[in-house]
Amino acid sequence: MKKIFYLLSSAMLMFTACDPMEDVYEELDKANTKDNTTVETVLVKSDYELYKDSTDYPHVAKEQYFIDEAEAAELVPAILNKRYSHLGNGAAITVTYNRLSTPGISNEVSSWVKHTVTSEEYVANGDTKGDNFNSSKDFESFLKRKYPNAVEGQLVVLTYNYFAGTVYENITDSFFFKDGSWMNIYHVTDKDYISVNSLYKNFTSSNNAMLPTYFDKFLKEEVLEAKAGDIMYVSYYYYDFTNYNHKVMAMIYNGDKWVKAEGSVETATLKFKKKNNVWEPDLSISYKLVVEDYVWMSQQSELGTPAQLGNIGVGKNDEGFNRNTNFYQQDPTAARYWKDEDIYNAINALLKYKYPNTEVGKKYAVTYEYYNSGIKAATVVLELMESGEYEVAE
Repeated sequence: MKKIFYLLSSAMLMFTACDPMEDVYEELDKANTKDNTTVETVLVKSDYELYKDSTDYPHVAKEQYFIDEAEAAELVPAILNKRYSHLGNGAAITVTYNRLSTPGISNEVSSWVKHTVTSEEYVANGDTKGDNFNSSKDFESFLKRKYPNAVEGQLVVLTYNYFAGTVYENITDSFFFKDGSWMNIYHVTDKDYISVNSLYKNFTSSNNAMLPTYFDKFLKEEVLEAKAGDIMYVSYYYYDFTNYNHKVMAMIYNGDKWVKAEGSVETATLKFKKKNNVWEPDLSISYKLVVEDYVWMSQQSELGTPAQLGNIGVGKNDEGFNRNTNFYQQDPTAARYWKDEDIYNAINALLKYKYPNTEVGKKYAVTYEYYNSGIKAATVVLELMESGEYEVAE
């Protein structure tokens, strides 16, 4: 079995942004200096150019995007201070901005080399017997020693002995140098090539269209418990009918399968509110309750009365009435009526169940449906407190 050691899990690359928007500020005329003003705005070229002299964020002014939401949350407040200094505390602004859809993607191999680790190199790396590696730290220390001047995009196809427990294997693997660190990436094996009828154990231009499909097959067989958004680089031999090369392709898991990760710019929104003269971002995670959530809550006896729990879920309850994927909120005197605090308590339990490793302070903007003269939707923002419970965020 191939062993993939994650020496580094993320990387960054700059992509060309979309054409800058026209420099207009019509929303400024609509705003006023009163507290609790609500504004919607779209960042334009001159906003990004506020960072034209920045050495830390040169891409912002040059390409007019932010790497991700975290970067936008950090840098947008300075833009708002410049454009909306007249707005008072309590003012809220929804900002539409450009960000990378899949940040950190690079398929460029600057150079590559094949190398088989020698006995002397095992010894120099700390193995007294001089015949194997046995941890991810061994790879990292070896590569740093062997390639002290590694450059971005450098690829090493490494053959080595690996010993774990009672298993001793000879393995060929790939290591990719990204953002100053080595990352162990997926290496297409001889068995992989044969499984897709590549008898020469390489790919050519005739395979280009099928490569994402092939790599999805390989990764599904080897990478267990993938989560949506996970990125994996795949290393493979490529023959251009003149030379043999080694290439890489970034793949991203979309929740169902691995697909080619394309670097591009998309628009996103982020809300800010002014508190104590500081623009604070709302970094809550948006989530909408699904059928399975209502079913789970209906099965937790501590979350409500039998009448309330019999109101939600699917199928029929013990009394033969239909359950619903919404909370009943029409008649407060009805036994099945859900008060707001009852709903929030149920969602609190659901969030703790679904996201047991959430950090204190994380917020979830949860959208749920309720019935009051028709089915309607509402959103509540809950924040995880030190107590371990979610409470309505201020």
